[in-house]
Amino acid sequence: MTTSSIAKLLCSICKLLPASLVVSYAPLTAARAEPATAKIGEAEIIRNEVVSVEGAKVSPIAVGDLVVRDEVVSTRGESDARFGLIDSTKLTLGPNSTLKIDRAVFSDPSRYKQIVINLTEGSFRFITGKSDKKSYKIETPTASVGVRGTILDILISENRTLVTLQEGQATVCAGPPMSHAKVAPLRSDAIWCRPGPSLRSAPTTLNYARRCQQS
Repeated sequence: MTTSSIAKLLCSICKLLPASLVVSYAPLTAARAEPATAKIGEAEIIRNEVVSVEGAKVSPIAVGDLVVRDEVVSTRGESDARFGLIDSTKLTLGPNSTLKIDRAVFSDPSRYKQIVINLTEGSFRFITGKSDKKSYKIETPTASVGVRGTILDILISENRTLVTLQEGQATVCAGPPMSHAKVAPLRSDAIWCRPGPSLRSAPTTLNYARRCQQS
């Protein structure tokens, strides 16, 4: 996949980003696990066909609909969406993308002690909210990403994961989740993750926002 095709695939993400993101910090209280039906976030922007998938049942998602734990969210072709989580995290999906929030433990009503987001396929932008940065974990079929106060672009394509850091810091572990085959700090570049213990720097840092504005 060429740099140009990657950038085009993710262009729709840029148009959904908020103009600004204000975060604040407060002391954490005792953590509590949330039931599967508890609100994790809600749909803020929906373009074309975005659905919730539960087995063979497919339900359309509209602006204002809640996102709950273990829910599978999917966008179709020429579709995209932005979801706001309860701690002001912004999670944007490009076309033909699928995610699931696997785990959510709250430290208080507006912050997570731990949240695990599973990205299965497609393109995503992740902007952290006001939870402690160590609370966030992103998993893909070929990588685990630890977030440290960050804006990340992630592309999952052809059994590979491209992680591009736009702001902040992150760590990337190549291989399936929990394998911990090889870990690399990500501070200013892009990394391809393939099956097995391999990490490779991408030829260039892809700034999708800049490319989108030029297209």
